Order: sequence, then structure tokens, then C-alpha cells
Amino acid sequence: MIVVVLGGSGSGKTEFCLACEKIGIPRVITNTSRARRSSDKPNAYHFRTKEEFEDLIEQGELLEYAVYNNNYYGITKDSITNPCIVVVEPQGYFKLREFYGDEVFMVYLEVSDEERARRALLRGDNLESVNARQETDKELFSENIKSEADLVLTDISLEEIPLIIDKYKNIWLNRG
Repeated sequence: MIVVVLGGSGSGKTEFCLACEKIGIPRVITNTSRARRSSDKPNAYHFRTKEEFEDLIEQGELLEYAVYNNNYYGITKDSITNPCIVVVEPQGYFKLREFYGDEVFMVYLEVSDEERARRALLRGDNLESVNARQETDKELFSENIKSEADLVLTDISLEEIPLIIDKYKNIWLNRG
């Protein structure tokens, strides 16, 4: 099973993935051209220059990629295992669904703008970038993408994530 996590900035995607890793679902480390944040955990991303990322695109090495806030994000073809968990944008979800079909299980994290802003500010983001990301998120995460989800988690706290994962882990680990 390929568990795909979608949600706006600050919705808890990273915490969700880390909790899945603890129960044996490996996380796909995506590639990005964005600058490393001081709050980034080790192995959060494969950090690349824009030129290196564009080389991956030209060489056909990426399964999917997107541009978000003027930075590239993408998954190399050889990084997907079964089972695994990966964070993507909506277009990445559709690409994975097209390629892997029913082996994709989408979890959509729906968290209020206020809570997402609070979390982003706590991790060290500045208010201007938080506001800009939330505007971009409104365009990306419409009701249409939410309706595609196999599981919608609304306004969950970060502390609830391990309990939710415990409920679904057998499905995710045994359908691969």
C-alpha cells in the first residue's frame, strides 16, 4: 500500500509520516529545491539546487514533480516501495494513482487556517511566508481533492496521529 498524505502547510503531514515510520512504513524522501529550514529534521528532503532538479526532470528520473512557492518538489521513480508513505501535492496524488491504481490510499489532513498558522510559526516560519502558503493552499486543496480521499482527518491534534495510524496500520501493511 502506498499511503499518500495531502494537506496544507502546517497540517501535520511530517508528523503523520514520522509516526508511520515508527510502525514500519518507510517514508519516501522527496526531492526539493527549496532552502533548508532550521527546523527541518534529518532526512526531511533530498535538498537539490534548481539546476540539479531540472537535470532530474530532463533525464526522466522523476515519477512526479510540482512547483510550490517557486520551488520544485518531486519523487524519483526508484524511491517508491510497497508499503510506503509519501507527501505530495494533489497533482502528485493523481500521478501516483494513475501509475499504481488501487495500491494508493490517500489521507487528507484538514486543519483550520488558524491552527496551521500557529504550527508554522512555532516551527520558525515567518508570518509573510505563512500567509503566502495559506493562499496557495486555498487554490491547491479544493473540495474536489478532499472528495478523492480514502480517509479525511479533520482538525486532529498532533497527539492523535499515533492513535489514528494504529487503527489503519494493518490495512496499510497487509495490502502491499
